[in-house]
Amino acid sequence: MFRLISICLLSFLSVCLQNRSIVSKTYQRRVTHFTVGNLVEVSSDLEGFVGAWFSTKVVQVTANEKFLVEYEKLVEDDNVRLLREEVDILHIRLCPSDQQIRCFKLLQLVDVLYNDDWWTGVISKVVDGPRYIVYFKETKEEHEYVPSDVRLHQDWINGKWLTPSSQSGIDFVILSTRPVLFEVD
Repeated sequence: MFRLISICLLSFLSVCLQNRSIVSKTYQRRVTHFTVGNLVEVSSDLEGFVGAWFSTKVVQVTANEKFLVEYEKLVEDDNVRLLREEVDILHIRLCPSDQQIRCFKLLQLVDVLYNDDWWTGVISKVVDGPRYIVYFKETKEEHEYVPSDVRLHQDWINGKWLTPSSQSGIDFVILSTRPVLFEVD
């Protein structure tokens, strides 16, 4: 009986160690995207900042998929030192590669540079010049932008950049006061 319990216990420990190894490898794969010195973008769940991505640099990789980052533009209360903050893996992504796309279409999902941060919106109107009117779902506002302040929206999913056209499904966008439903290729 004792021998049977020992064999079962050893089998259980072996399975636990294998699972820990799998979890550890998954964790390592997720974290290796972000190393000290990497330029990254971080988001916030604070009211008024949902949907914004802030330019930062990784200062330290801490425990439990968390990172100490330093903002490029935001400063501490002393108005001298750049703000540092700890963020988790759900609120950090690599900076997307520089895109040469500067011609956007109506209803295209984009990010725009506003107050030194990137905000997600939808092209609600293309104006001569070219300029773009972009609608922001969170604030229900529209603002005008020049092409150099607009980039194609991409999502950071499983360590890869995906554009909405490479994702399947349906996106729901509210333009002004009427809902518009469009399929993403």
